[in-house]
Amino acid sequence: MGYAQVLKSMLPFWHRNGILCTEIEFKTTKKARSQNMPTTQNNQRVSARVTPKVYQTLLQAADLTGATLNQFIVQSAYEKAREVIEKEQLIRMTSRSASAFFEAFAHPPKPTAKLKKAAKLYQKSHDTDEN
Repeated sequence: MGYAQVLKSMLPFWHRNGILCTEIEFKTTKKARSQNMPTTQNNQRVSARVTPKVYQTLLQAADLTGATLNQFIVQSAYEKAREVIEKEQLIRMTSRSASAFFEAFAHPPKPTAKLKKAAKLYQKSHDTDEN
């Protein structure tokens, strides 16, 4: 096992699994470039300007978790982003609303004349697009 692999294995789980770009991975990429090996750019740069108070707070939190400032910021932002995305993709209903939804889904009402007409117009417009 090489030096970089030993150090990498000592990192916390979320550092090792590609969630963050670590200094070890950067050094490996730099070494690959120096040996003219093909590399791909899988990481993007993000930067932000913060007040000294915010910077000190982030630095203290990073120190307390044993991460570098960059690792802490990226991990925290990633977790918050996943939270926001999940919240937007999740449909929340009361049990009454859920029951009404599933009942309508299981036993849909018969289509009205307006719905049948709309379905025919939709089908006609898609048949035209394909030809």
